[in-house]
Amino acid sequence: MIKVVEPELAGLELRIAGETVAPARELELRREPGDIEIAASAPGREPFAQVARASAGQRVSVDIPALRVVAASPPVRRDEPPRRDRTRIKLAYATAGAGAAVLAAGGVLGVIASSQYRSAVADECTEMAGELVCSGAGAARVESSVTKANLALGLAIGGGVLVAAGVVLYVTAPKERVLTPAVGSGSVGLLYSGRF
Repeated sequence: MIKVVEPELAGLELRIAGETVAPARELELRREPGDIEIAASAPGREPFAQVARASAGQRVSVDIPALRVVAASPPVRRDEPPRRDRTRIKLAYATAGAGAAVLAAGGVLGVIASSQYRSAVADECTEMAGELVCSGAGAARVESSVTKANLALGLAIGGGVLVAAGVVLYVTAPKERVLTPAVGSGSVGLLYSGRF
């Protein structure tokens, strides 16, 4: 005989010797001698299982207790990875962008200086005994082109430094700090976290 404490439990499923049986407060079933597996399950409840051994002509009694409610497990958090500090990222982009602009300006100024130098040498200078000899106006144009070339080099170096600084600012930007509620066994609180 099988006694069920909660036969009216929603979704209750009884299986006896592998067969599904309609739930009732008492069940009287006849089975062949041997081990008989008795199982009960319901949504949101811990399952019950027991094996009863029946001999020929013997009556077996099994009580299926009230199935315990399964404790709700805390929801699994699928957080997005923390984002980097936006202010630091904007600063990194601005620094690298300014560096790229300065680098480009240096490149343009270098091309202009090179063109001006070639033009001055071709128009107002000649080579004598392995040296460049220029007229007064040619010498001024050559000197101006050399000054522009030096300025272009300085701009290129400064632009490269700014781009590198922007990259360093981006890579070292800390992840945003997060305030998260925390519940543990016997404790409740807040977690404040931030990462690099």
